[in-house]
Amino acid sequence: MPRRGHKQCLSSEFSRQHEGDCSVFVIGKVAMGELLREHATLAEQIAETMAERDQLTREMTNGGTSDDANTLLKRIRAFFAID
Repeated sequence: MPRRGHKQCLSSEFSRQHEGDCSVFVIGKVAMGELLREHATLAEQIAETMAERDQLTREMTNGGTSDDANTLLKRIRAFFAID
């Protein structure tokens, strides 16, 4: 399976290789949906962080497009069926 970015981690299985020590936490869709419903601002914080990372990646790779935080927030809310 090809390497995927942080946005794909929210919606599908992924594989990632890392050199050195790292910790990975896996939170299932149902559990993540519950967290997002219980903590209303969490989805906004995740969307903002993802948009910032997209922008940095775009700057480092000299191109491409990235989603803004509002677009990402809508996608997160839709995926986890949050009003």
